[in-house]
Amino acid sequence: MFKFAFLKDYYHILQVSRTADAAAIRKAWLKRARECHPDHHPDDPLAEEQFKEVQEAWSVLRDPQSKARYDFQPAFSAPPPAAHPVKHYFYCTCRTSTMRCFEEMEVTFTFSGNGRVFRKPPFSGFHITGSPFVAVSYVIHEGVQVKETRLTYVIAPIVPGRLTIGAASIMVDDKILYTEPIVIDAAAVPCFYIKDTIANGKPMRFTLHYEFPDGEEPLRISELKKNHVILIPRSKAAALFHKIGAIMKWVFTLSGIILFNKYLGWNLIAGGLAGNIIGGMNVHIMYLLAGVAPSYPKSLKFPLVKRYLDNGYRMGESHGIPLIKGNYLFRLGQLLT
Repeated sequence: MFKFAFLKDYYHILQVSRTADAAAIRKAWLKRARECHPDHHPDDPLAEEQFKEVQEAWSVLRDPQSKARYDFQPAFSAPPPAAHPVKHYFYCTCRTSTMRCFEEMEVTFTFSGNGRVFRKPPFSGFHITGSPFVAVSYVIHEGVQVKETRLTYVIAPIVPGRLTIGAASIMVDDKILYTEPIVIDAAAVPCFYIKDTIANGKPMRFTLHYEFPDGEEPLRISELKKNHVILIPRSKAAALFHKIGAIMKWVFTLSGIILFNKYLGWNLIAGGLAGNIIGGMNVHIMYLLAGVAPSYPKSLKFPLVKRYLDNGYRMGESHGIPLIKGNYLFRLGQLLT
C-alpha cells in the first residue's frame, strides 16, 4: 500500500459539493459540527478529531479569499476514482511481543475511511494509562485518496504471563471490520519500595497531567484534562505498610486538631499541621525499621515518572479548570497519605 500525504478535501469533510454557495457551506458546517461535537460523544475517541477537521474546513471555506486560494491549488486534483470499490483496512500494531510488568507500550489501531463506533478490545491483564492519541492523515490506497486514522493507546501489563490483546472493531461504510488478536508475554518485576521482593501486590498509582506551554493552550477547557496514570510495581507488604502509614497520618492530624486546640489554644490549621508533622515522623520511623521506602519520595525516583516530569507533565490530576492546579492539590494530598 503506497502512502502519500494529500491535501485534505474540505468539501468532502463538510459533505457539500465544490459548487456549493456560502449559505450551503455554512448550513453543512452547522450540521456536521453538531453531529461530531465531542460533548455529544464523550466515549468516542474519534469525535474530537472529526470535530477539529470540521472546524478546520469551515475556517478555510467560510472566507471567500481563503476559499479561492484553496480551490486554486493544483495539488488538490485528487486521483481519479477507482474502477472498483476500495477495500478498507483495519489493523493493530505494537512494537514488541515481550516486556516487563508495569512497563508502558503503545498499541496503535489504524483504519481507512470514515470509521465510526470504534470499540476497543477489553485489554484484560493490562492497564490503560490515559485517553488515546488520535492522528489523521490522507493517503493513497488502491489508487484513491482515503482518510487514514490512527488511535494509539498507551497500556501496561499488570500481571505476568501470556496476555492477549483481543480484537477491536469499527464500522466503515456500514461494514464492521475487526483486528487480529496480539499476544504479549509479560515478565514479573521486583517491588520498587522493598528490596529483594517481587511486585505481587496492588501497584502504586501515580497520576500526572500534561502542562501546556504558553501559546499552546487548547481552545476548549475540556482538552486541558490530559491525565496520565503510571503504575509503580509494589509488593503486598509495601502496600500494607503504605496503607498503615496513611492511616497513622490521618489519626495524628485529627488528634492534633483536637488536642492542641483544647490544651494549647492553637487554631485548627496549626494544630492539624503539628499533628501531621508528628505523624509523619512516626511513619518514617516505621518505614525505616521495616525496610520500606516511603511512597511519595520514592515514587518521584521511578524512571518513568522522572521521564514524564522532564517532558512537561506535572504531578496530580488535572480537573480541566485552569484556576485549580492539579500539582497543588497533589502536594496537599501528600500531607495526609
